Amino acid sequence: MSQEAEKFRIFGHEGPYKECMGLYSEVYTETRGGVALRSVYKHTRLPVYLYFHEKDKTWALSNKIGSSRCWMFASDLAQKPHLIIGPWKYINPNDRKWLLESKMKCEPHIELKDGGNSSRRESMKVQIKAMESVIEAMKTENKKLREQIKLARLPHMVAQVSELRSKNLAIREKRFILEEKLKDLDIRKKECDNLQEEKKRLETETRQLLARITAQKRARVAKSPYSNPNSHSNSL
Repeated sequence: MSQEAEKFRIFGHEGPYKECMGLYSEVYTETRGGVALRSVYKHTRLPVYLYFHEKDKTWALSNKIGSSRCWMFASDLAQKPHLIIGPWKYINPNDRKWLLESKMKCEPHIELKDGGNSSRRESMKVQIKAMESVIEAMKTENKKLREQIKLARLPHMVAQVSELRSKNLAIREKRFILEEKLKDLDIRKKECDNLQEEKKRLETETRQLLARITAQKRARVAKSPYSNPNSHSNSL
């Protein structure tokens, strides 16, 4: 008995690719070395595919399976579309820039099958049980992803901490050198201020000394007999 194809419903996008929203059904599962990888899903009405791009590590929506030139993508390593945590982005068809789509979601689609005698209530119970199993799978997948992210970031974070410590030490050393230079500048400034005061004092003393010398010269000239013309004529 063949296993029924998985189906997922994508919803939430109201932009230029809103026609891509809807029900997707599993087409096939990619394998590598006999190991099953992620599945490829096709829109039930349109030639649009949901697939995992191995090189870019993204889930993507495009009209060509495996193409890196997609319309929408989510950077996430989830095994199933409904486990995608990373936000979706879509390309603006006008300026070709990528925009964030925070409302877009993906959820499993479970079809209720009535066996004739089974009631709708029983069918709802089956659906609820299936959803509970999906929730548990999501929790397990999220836990694994968090651990992977934590382990992946740890060496990088250790390197960053080491780099920051080195930078902090270098900054402290520079700060110490600058503080010592500032102290030296303060000492030199005080010396310059003292020299300036000494210069002013010497200039004042010099002016006073010159004034006394000038006064003494004038006094000697006034006392000299040659300085009075009348006294000279009388002697003749």
